[in-house]
Amino acid sequence: MMKAVILCGGQGLRMKGCFGNTPKPLVEVQGKPILEHIIHHYCLYGVSEFVLLVGANELAFRQFADRYKGGSVLIKVLQTGEDTPTGGRLAIASHLFKNEKNVLATYGDGIANLNVDALVDQHISSGKGVTLTAVQPRLPFGLLDVDDSASVISFIEKPMMPQLINGGFFVISTEVLKKLDLDSDFETDVLPSLVDKGELGAYFHKGFWQSMDTYKDVVRLNSMELPTL
Repeated sequence: MMKAVILCGGQGLRMKGCFGNTPKPLVEVQGKPILEHIIHHYCLYGVSEFVLLVGANELAFRQFADRYKGGSVLIKVLQTGEDTPTGGRLAIASHLFKNEKNVLATYGDGIANLNVDALVDQHISSGKGVTLTAVQPRLPFGLLDVDDSASVISFIEKPMMPQLINGGFFVISTEVLKKLDLDSDFETDVLPSLVDKGELGAYFHKGFWQSMDTYKDVVRLNSMELPTL
């Protein structure tokens, strides 16, 4: 199985101050850091080598990685700068994958019961430069349908969004990695350019998916019954 790179360098501004100096990927979800959940899930599919791309709080991530020393999982922590955009972080790490054809990539703040094998198989068979995971989350609020007399004629509590969004789990060709610019943002620069070239594919994931962007997301994740990840 290919290696996995996890983007852990963001500043987590929407949760700043909620958990002291703890970086978002190390915030605990049901007794362990969300980053540990992510790594464990990849391990279920045979992934055993990980690279954490960090900015601030490097020491905290190195202490996390030290817990895996001597085991079957190898975790490398790579400093990529506090203000480096996501595309630049991946560019800095590209030399670590020069002997690989593809690499798994994700963010350090989202979990899913993703079929990693199926994602990889689709990516390889499609020949795309990048394959992302497309998910359909629930809206965080209910929807009303109101008629001209101001009567509510229907109410749907937190329905599924009609559109698909980027779920944040990728397979990236190393041919794409080595062409990334240090000042590029993966989401706003790289992915749109791949769309223009017909090089971006989507794997549809219909199972559990949850990002952890706000304090409310942390509370939600700690109160729900998580599926087998």
